[in-house]
Amino acid sequence: MTYLELARKIKSAYKELKQNEAYKLFNVIWNNDLGESEITVENDAGFRAIIIGNTSGVKKSRGYMYLFYTNDDTELFPTIKEIEHRLKVVANQEILTDKNAGYFDWKQYGSLEEQRKYFSEIILNTMKR
Repeated sequence: MTYLELARKIKSAYKELKQNEAYKLFNVIWNNDLGESEITVENDAGFRAIIIGNTSGVKKSRGYMYLFYTNDDTELFPTIKEIEHRLKVVANQEILTDKNAGYFDWKQYGSLEEQRKYFSEIILNTMKR
C-alpha cells in the first residue's frame, strides 16, 4: 500500500460515515494482535477525526494522536493530498504543527517521542501490506 492509497482509504471511510449517520467510527486499519483498530475515522455529532493508535484499555497500546480533528462544522475534512502529506510527516516521526492535529503526552504511554515512533510504526507497517 502507498501513502496515497491509505489516504484514499481514509477519505473513503469518512464519506461512508457521512452517508450513514447511524455509524460513528470506521476502522480503516485493524491490528489483529491488539484486537483493535490502529487507524480510525470518527464522525460523531459534529466531531470529525482521523485517529492513529488506540488506547481503549488495551495493555499493549502505546497511545493515540489525531491526524486531524475538528468540532467546527465549517471546517472541511482534509483532502486526499493533505491526508497523504500528514501521513508522511507522521511516518517520518516529525511533529505535525497544524492547528487541527493533536498529540497527547501521557506518561502511561511513554514519552511523546516514543509515542511518535509508535505512530510511525503503525503507518510504515500499513505500507508493507
